[in-house]
Amino acid sequence: MGAPTGNIRGWWNLPYRLCHLRTIELRYNGLCGLIGVDGRLRIYAEESYGDGWHAQYIISMDGDFIAVADQESGANPDIEPLPRSSDLKTPRPAWASMHLNYGGAPHRGEYARDDIARLARPLSYGEKEKLIGLGYFPDMPFHLILGVVESYVLSETTVDADLFLICRRLRIAYLLQEPVTGPEGSRYDYDTHVLHLAQWFDQSKPEMPLEYTLLDEESAGISMNSPTEGVFRDGYLFLADSGMGRDGLVSCIHIWEVIPESDGDEWDEAL
Repeated sequence: MGAPTGNIRGWWNLPYRLCHLRTIELRYNGLCGLIGVDGRLRIYAEESYGDGWHAQYIISMDGDFIAVADQESGANPDIEPLPRSSDLKTPRPAWASMHLNYGGAPHRGEYARDDIARLARPLSYGEKEKLIGLGYFPDMPFHLILGVVESYVLSETTVDADLFLICRRLRIAYLLQEPVTGPEGSRYDYDTHVLHLAQWFDQSKPEMPLEYTLLDEESAGISMNSPTEGVFRDGYLFLADSGMGRDGLVSCIHIWEVIPESDGDEWDEAL
């Protein structure tokens, strides 16, 4: 087991640390999902890739592929779904965090006409600073980042009492330096950018800013591309991270041990 890589406490004094155990690469760079984790901590995962092809996997905690069903880009189209354990713990849709789901603004348009000042939920200075630091809005002046115009919780998993790990898709609006006329002749002075994030959600403090709750390289020990689904089981956190079809990326499953803070302090003292 590796040393704890990130203290996930924010200003609400969350008493856990994350210890990144391993990242298991899948075969492709499309959209991957976590079907579930069984009582033996075997991971059931799936991918959609290419022209609508699919693959499923059963993987051990150590990263060994126990079973694979892959259409192989059409070379093996008639696959059967892999059998699933009866004790599978699956990702679930938002329940505790459902109030984070909202939308309604156009994906691009005119700031005044579309009433973005009202529709966009503003980001704090710290949240903008965090997102810029993570490379989402490189070199963009803070005042041009307008806020969140769409939010959707893809999955949530319970870690402890009021604490959840959620995977979330955000669409953030930003002002352009100059208005642009698109190929269809429409004029727009703002556009939007989609982010996929994993973050902690404390039901007792639902409005905690992103700079405290995001799973980034500092708190998670690794950087992620597009986290889509997570499952917490028996002290371990499993998270699907999609390549989203981008060149040079591959979909993967990340595994962490979630360690009580007191245990983490004892580890540090032992070092």
